[in-house]
Amino acid sequence: MLIKFLAPYILFCYSAAYSILQTLDGTGLVSTIRYENNGVSPFATMIFTPDEQAGNMLPVIIASMVFIIILLLTAAYVLRKKIGVIICAIILILPGLLAMSDYFPSIRWFPYYYNIGGAGEVGSPVGMSCLVITGIITGWAVLILIQAYFRAGERFRTVFDIFLILTAAANGIFWVHDKEVSSIQSAYQETSRVINSSNAYLLKQVEYYDEQCRSGVVKNALSCQWASDIQGKLNDYTYQLPSVFLQFTPDTVGGLYKTYGMSDSKAEKIREELNEYNMHTCPEKKLGQGVIQLAPSSRLCQETPSNYCDAIIEDQYRHVARGEVAIASECVFSSLLRNKKILKKEKDELSESSKSSNFRWLWFVLLSIFLGGKIATLMYKMRDSTTVRI
Repeated sequence: MLIKFLAPYILFCYSAAYSILQTLDGTGLVSTIRYENNGVSPFATMIFTPDEQAGNMLPVIIASMVFIIILLLTAAYVLRKKIGVIICAIILILPGLLAMSDYFPSIRWFPYYYNIGGAGEVGSPVGMSCLVITGIITGWAVLILIQAYFRAGERFRTVFDIFLILTAAANGIFWVHDKEVSSIQSAYQETSRVINSSNAYLLKQVEYYDEQCRSGVVKNALSCQWASDIQGKLNDYTYQLPSVFLQFTPDTVGGLYKTYGMSDSKAEKIREELNEYNMHTCPEKKLGQGVIQLAPSSRLCQETPSNYCDAIIEDQYRHVARGEVAIASECVFSSLLRNKKILKKEKDELSESSKSSNFRWLWFVLLSIFLGGKIATLMYKMRDSTTVRI
């Protein structure tokens, strides 16, 4: 029976421990990864230790909760003498009594998953609620005792209210920050979508070029082999996650043309063959006085969508990269590099914002202490007013 009585309180502390650990892990202040060497292998073994570290935090949190309960009962006595202590005691033992009688509600105390080093993660909603409740209780007890033992009167409460109002400005800044992060997140997803879909667009053109090579219509040896080999790479780019794309994609247009083991000279030769193919298949007519008539649109010759062709293209291929083309590789690859830089910048911004959100959650826990203090000042003022009237 004792175990059933204590279960809600232990789980309360354990849930709070997980949220504290996840928040600190996200800020980088602690790490839940440990490396061990077994003496047999020269390589260290990576071990994930969130359960272990949360368990190590549990005794400290339980001791802190006991201290907070003592503060709470003391403040209750100061505020309403024996009646205050009795009311607080009833509220404190109620969860245990409900657990013993099997009427305590079913609560998912632990996070659904733990994100190792997860910036922006704060554990479960229940865990954060436990921390907020603890903060409110602590703030309430401390402010009751301060007002009682230091005889802090209306002047103190006014100063406290001013400080609390100023925190509203900080909350407004957080709201603006969240709005900006939401916009960056949307832009990040859109950039990633454009990267994937542009590769899918080019893949279709390359597949058709490969068919023409196999049927003997096109006889460019290097570019035909390239069209066969590059399809797997383009398919990967079509479905890759943004983080993988950023890590493994080349940083030059020539590098994007390369397949495994290809030299720079071969990649350049392939670009020349595709350039000649575009000029032959989709020829432009010069009408004089700088006016150029583009090739008519057809199954082979199509104008590349503007969001797949929005970068500066190298001069030697610029004249056939835009307009109606059969293989839009120069246009797509140039835009791909531009979007890669944009994606990296957006990712860095989101990563930094995610870490700051962990500090913001720590701020909200601290704010809960001040909210508890505000409740205490109101209750203490009500008590003083009642005493004066009597």
